[in-house]
Amino acid sequence: KDDRIKLPKLPKARMASLRTLYDPLSDNTPMDDDLKQQSQPLKRDPLDSALVLTFPGPNSFTGEDIVELHCHGSRAVVQGVLSALKSLNLRNIPSSQSPSDTPATAGKKRRLALRPADPGEFTQRAYAHGKLG
Repeated sequence: KDDRIKLPKLPKARMASLRTLYDPLSDNTPMDDDLKQQSQPLKRDPLDSALVLTFPGPNSFTGEDIVELHCHGSRAVVQGVLSALKSLNLRNIPSSQSPSDTPATAGKKRRLALRPADPGEFTQRAYAHGKLG
């Protein structure tokens, strides 16, 4: 079985977009409202409706590509979204879907390395990239 996933189109930089978040391990579940035209029925319910924002580097706070998900704050929703993001680390992602691709990395498969940020990590990364004083 091919374990690659198709990522939805990200919103324009610094523009909020309301998206429905789905569990990426559901075989027939679209990951984005843009893919709802699929003829196959949904196997699972959506996780949440969330605001999605992208901040491409080097113009972000940290100087790196950042995606923010603003979801509802219930424990069940947050745990479901974090579990879904963690499961993406186990999937092959075509490099051509990354906003920071270069000709050398285009078309190569890679694994995502998603994890919650440590306390103060965004400030440390911003400082390391010369974004703070």
